[in-house]
Amino acid sequence: MDRSMKTLRIVGSGLCAMAALTAGLAGCATNGVSEPKPVRTSAGESAYPSDYTAWAEVGYRLDWSGFPFPMAGRPEILRTAVFDDSIVLVERRNGAAFINAMTGERRWATELAGPLTKYVGIVRDPRDPGNVIVCSQSEGYVIAASTGTLLARERFSRVVDTPPVTTGNLAIFGTSVGEVLAHLLGRNVKAWGFQSDGAITSAPVMVSDGVLCAVSQAGDVMFLSAQGGQMVGRARVLGGLATNPVTDGNLVYIAGLDQSVWCFARNGQLVWRQRTSNPLRTQPAFVGGVYYGAQQREGLVARSAQDGAVIWENKDLAGTVLGLRGGRLIVWDSASRRLWSVDPATGAIAASMHLRETVWLHADGERDGNLYALSERGTVGKFVPR
Repeated sequence: MDRSMKTLRIVGSGLCAMAALTAGLAGCATNGVSEPKPVRTSAGESAYPSDYTAWAEVGYRLDWSGFPFPMAGRPEILRTAVFDDSIVLVERRNGAAFINAMTGERRWATELAGPLTKYVGIVRDPRDPGNVIVCSQSEGYVIAASTGTLLARERFSRVVDTPPVTTGNLAIFGTSVGEVLAHLLGRNVKAWGFQSDGAITSAPVMVSDGVLCAVSQAGDVMFLSAQGGQMVGRARVLGGLATNPVTDGNLVYIAGLDQSVWCFARNGQLVWRQRTSNPLRTQPAFVGGVYYGAQQREGLVARSAQDGAVIWENKDLAGTVLGLRGGRLIVWDSASRRLWSVDPATGAIAASMHLRETVWLHADGERDGNLYALSERGTVGKFVPR
C-alpha cells in the first residue's frame, strides 16, 4: 500500500467519472478554463522533456512534440486553447500560432497586436467552426483556422476581463465594471448587458438550455438567458472568487474566497453550502456526480453532489482533477508540478510523477483522453493513452 495512505482519511466512498475542464474548449465546457500564467521560456527545438517510465505508470506515452514559436530569444506564452483538431497559443511578441492536434505540425503563426495587449480567451467562432477568435480586452481577432488569415476584428463596447461563453452569434463576457456583456458577432455592437454590483473576473459558465451563470467579486450570482439577458435566478455568496464556477449541466458549484463551497440550482436556489478551513484558490472540478476541490489543510477533497458531504480527503494531494485514465483520477498541481494517478473511490495514490519543466496541462476528453502539455521551453507535447 502506498505510504500516502498513512495520511489519508476516508470519510466515505464514491465512484467517480471524469468531467472535462473549461469553457470554449473541446470537452471542457463543464469546468471552465485554466490558463497558464505568463511564462518566459528558452528557445530551441527538442523533444518534449519526459520520463517515459513514469508516464507509463500513469497510463500515457509521448505521441509528438510541437514547436509553436521557433525563434531566437525567450517566447512568453500568454494563452493556450485546445480544440478537437488543434492547439492555439498566443505569445506576447509573435501573436497566435496553430498546431495540428494529430501531428504536432505548426500550420501557421500570425501577428495580432502589440506586446502590452492583454488576452482573455481563445474560442471557436460559433458562426463558423472553421475559424477561431482570439479575444483581447478590447477586441476579438477572427482567424481562419486553415490558413491563419485575419478575417475580421470584433470591437467590444466595453473592456472585457473573462473568456467568453459563445452561443449562436453571441460572445458573452464579464467586465471590470460589473456588466455581463453580450457582443453580437459580425455587427460590432452590444446585443445586451446585465449590470451587477461588482467586477466580474471569473469566467461565466453555460449551465443548460441557454442559461448561463456569472459571479461578481461582490458575491452577486446571476443566472441569465444567453440570448436575451433576462434574469432566470439570482443569489449571493459572501465574497469574491479566485476560480471559475463549474457545472454538471444542472447545478452550479462555486469555490469562494469566503471559505465556502456553494451549490445553486439554475433558478438561484441554494442547494447546499459547506464551509472550509481556508479561502479557496485552486480550480475545482465536477466529475461524474462528485465535486473535487483542493483545500489548504485537508488537501484534495471529494464531496457528494447531493449535500456537499465529504466522501474522502487526502492531505498528500493538491491541484485540479483533469479526468480519468484506466479508471483512476488524473490530478495535476501546477504549483508543485506534480501529476498523480488516484483511486476515485478512496483517494489513495496509485502513482505520481514530478513534471519539472511542465507549466500547463490539459485533458481533451472525459475518459482516457489525451493530455497536452506546455514546457518551460515553449514546447508542446501530446501524451496519448498507452
